Amino acid sequence: MMTIRIALLLSLLPALALAQPGAGPVFGPPPKPVDAQPQPPAPAAIDLGAAPIISAPIDTTVTERGILSTPVGLHMNAGVEILGGSGVSSSGLRTHLGMDKSIGTWRVQPSLGLGITFAYGALRVDDLRALDGRVSIGYRDWGPEAQLGLRWVNGGIVDTRVFASFSYLRVDLDSRLMLDAVEGVEGSRGMRATIGASWADRIVSDRSGDLDWLLIFAPQQVEAGWLRSAGSDRFGVTLSYGI
Repeated sequence: MMTIRIALLLSLLPALALAQPGAGPVFGPPPKPVDAQPQPPAPAAIDLGAAPIISAPIDTTVTERGILSTPVGLHMNAGVEILGGSGVSSSGLRTHLGMDKSIGTWRVQPSLGLGITFAYGALRVDDLRALDGRVSIGYRDWGPEAQLGLRWVNGGIVDTRVFASFSYLRVDLDSRLMLDAVEGVEGSRGMRATIGASWADRIVSDRSGDLDWLLIFAPQQVEAGWLRSAGSDRFGVTLSYGI
């Protein structure tokens, strides 16, 4: 009887092993892997509009420009001077180099300028000894010049302006006069006073078409005035190129 029970217990051992949790078959192919469950899709991003624009704080400090904080203007020009008087005329080249300083905070500012002027030309004087009744005498003059004017300030290196000028001149005449003097031609000092206008700023900056380039060949400054030198008073114009 005992032998029968032992034999029955041995026959039930495999069944008991299979009944244990996690147990599996000992023989045969391994179990198939279990597919992972699909994950639900991530929620779409919600567009809340453009990112906010962050700007630097605005400086509300008010800086007032002083009446002397205006720029200094540089002037360089050269041109032709034609003058005439009673029985005498002259023509030649005149150059000017100087600077001016405007005063104020307005669109149109008064200015004061200083510089030097130089001229080289020929003086024609009535003389009965000449074949055509006139004789040509070379001369040159130079000296300091002061200008008082108005500037239309626009922030550039040169501005449109009108001005009055005065010069005190040293005059050198043709050395031939030491051997053969001409009546009325004498002296080594002179003066020059003019009223003028310069529009170089407008000509340089306002080139909107091909035809406007021709304005570059036109004078950028004109002066009308009086010159006393070499023993005579003469009146005329000076047409100059430059700033």
